[in-house]
Amino acid sequence: MIARRKALHRVWRDNFVPLVASIFLKFPEVRGFGNDDLVVMECENHVELEEVVAYLLAKGLNMTRDGAFEDFAIVHGTHGIPLPCRWLDYRPDANGALIRFKTESDPLDLSVIESGYEGPGWIAARGHGFMIAQEDDYDVWVDFTTGGTIISLRQPALSIEREKLQGT
Repeated sequence: MIARRKALHRVWRDNFVPLVASIFLKFPEVRGFGNDDLVVMECENHVELEEVVAYLLAKGLNMTRDGAFEDFAIVHGTHGIPLPCRWLDYRPDANGALIRFKTESDPLDLSVIESGYEGPGWIAARGHGFMIAQEDDYDVWVDFTTGGTIISLRQPALSIEREKLQGT
């Protein structure tokens, strides 16, 4: 997850340093680093991700606005940025991917980027979300409207085969 420092300063004003520090005190397993433009929070699993998202939302940040990331973004190292984000750029390369801050003067790049990812990065039928895990009988994704983790159950393969044999 990546937050814009400008947004953190805008929302947290005089409490910027204590509130940023509180993220890493409350979630000691989340690694963090940053620069003059961004604060990066590396979450290891969807549970951590959901908890940090909920914390940032409770502290007054906006995850999305008008279908795009606003104050902070969820970025997957392999799959990229699942929603438009005017302040981040994601470029896959031979070593993985480059994620960089885009200044307001950066021109908009409309070229198509092939990441090779063929899984469901968007779940439009159920709202905006980003798939973070897929198992044989369920999917786990983050809903960008609420910041919550959604688990979508699938019928077990055995039940599907039984239905096919029964003709239903």
